[in-house]
Formats: sequence, C-alpha cells, structure tokens
Amino acid sequence: MHVQSAGYISQRGAVGADSQAIPNEPLQTLQSTVVSLSDAAINAAKHESAPQKYVMFDSFGTQAHRTPPQPSSALEEMIYARGAQRIDFTQVPARWPENNQVLNYETWLSYEKEIDQHTNQRIEIYEQAMVAGLSKEEIIQKIEQYNSTLNARYYHSTAVEDRADDIERPKNQLPPAGSSTPDILNIREQSYGEMVSAMSKVRKALQSYSG
Repeated sequence: MHVQSAGYISQRGAVGADSQAIPNEPLQTLQSTVVSLSDAAINAAKHESAPQKYVMFDSFGTQAHRTPPQPSSALEEMIYARGAQRIDFTQVPARWPENNQVLNYETWLSYEKEIDQHTNQRIEIYEQAMVAGLSKEEIIQKIEQYNSTLNARYYHSTAVEDRADDIERPKNQLPPAGSSTPDILNIREQSYGEMVSAMSKVRKALQSYSG
C-alpha cells in the first residue's frame, strides 16, 4: 500500500518493528510495516513546547484480505486499498481515541473485520458504477460518500495516482475481479504483536523529541 493523503502517511513496510530509533533521526523513518504516524504527530513532536497529549498516532490496518486484479488501474488500487483504524499510543496502555477504551486484541480484530466489510462494499460500489458507465470522478465521489458514513475510528484515502499509461477499463461492463489473501487471520495475529512492539519504540523516540 502506498496511497498518501493530506494529514496521513500510509503503510510502507520499509522499516521493521525491531528498528532502533535514534533521537536525531527523522521521524518519517520510524514507520513499521503496520504502523504509521500522522503529520500532526510528527509536527508536534518537532516542537519541544508541544504538549504530549497533542501527539496522536495513527495505527493502520494489516494486509488487505482482497487484492486488485493484475495489472490494475490506479483507481482499482484505491478501491481495494486497505482501510485503517486510528489508535492512540500516547497513553499507556494504548487506547482508541473515540471512546478512550483500552486497546485489546479481540476488539482490534473485530474492527479489522469491519474494515474487510468496508473494502467489500467499496468494491461493490466500484463494480456497480462501472456497469452503470460512471466516470472515474463520479466513482471517487461515490466512495467518498460511503467513507463519510463510517465510524470516526476508520480512515481510507480516496487519492488516486495520476498515471500517463494507466489502464482504462471499458464502461458498462463488469471489471475483472481481484483475488483473496490466504491465511489472513494468522497474518493479522502476527501484525498485532508487531504493531504494539513498534509503537512502544516509536513512542519512546517521540518523547525524546518533545521532552
């Protein structure tokens, strides 16, 4: 996943959970495979006077349970892109910001399954829109409308990369189907442990910035 939008940095998988934070290292390099920091967290941490309560982390969901057809268009990559759930790691123990409930695996996994349902719904919206002959702009608008109905704990970017050689699917017909990810529950159990470990290290690094 490499979708990027205003205010949030997406999953990249460039830095593992065992990466050691260096106090003068750029915060952008402290990402892990399942964790990202919001721009607000990074900017606040750069100012020593920033209260710790304003340093909010955004913890992103794990590997998508469905992947777009290959090759895929930029629009399809946005449609199939894994959504995210926001988690506040500035507190110990970590909590969900919307209700201040303590983070736990069972609830986290139930929210991940809700994200799966969101992805399924976006794919259905996309397929119906293509059959109806809607434009890319109209499809994006429909996805944005759907996203606006979701709980505030979830985030999904509707940014679509501009490609000169992008794939153009024929309108008024069903687009090719994507594929499913095998063994997704085992993948998520492993990702949860990585997320908690990575964010505890990132939290310590942020404290060195913000005093």
